[in-house]
Amino acid sequence: MCAISKPFISRFTFLLAITSPFITHALPLKLSLEEMVKLADTIVVAKAIKVDPISHKTDQKTPASYRVILHTIEVIKGSVEREVEVFYSDEWSFEATLRPDVTYLLFLKKRGPEFHVVQGYGGRIVIESHLAKGIFMDKETGTQDAEKFIKRVKAIKQ
Repeated sequence: MCAISKPFISRFTFLLAITSPFITHALPLKLSLEEMVKLADTIVVAKAIKVDPISHKTDQKTPASYRVILHTIEVIKGSVEREVEVFYSDEWSFEATLRPDVTYLLFLKKRGPEFHVVQGYGGRIVIESHLAKGIFMDKETGTQDAEKFIKRVKAIKQ
């Protein structure tokens, strides 16, 4: 039996697809909206202002890391400054990548002094033209009305 530390489990929940004796692919399990709200320390609507690489991929074993500066538009849960830094790496294929000049609904978890997106791309939803896009949660569709979706998040938070 493989022992996995609790901090590792709280970062991501995995579904492993195994073929032969080798693990070929890993995906995060889809969590419900209720579970995502519960896991997040902070939930914000924010626009990514700047994405800076803080380390570059040097080989297959060394992932690139990024620091994203977000301009907070609305705080739904928790408390954050007007500008927030979020960190991610490309170590996992499902890590939430963020692009400049895009507005997101983000479910964030604080690890030490740093914020990270909860459940990889499950905790990153693009807000564009009044739509919430790229929703990767159990029992949720990929695109929904953004205002209604955010209202549901707020209702669960209470």
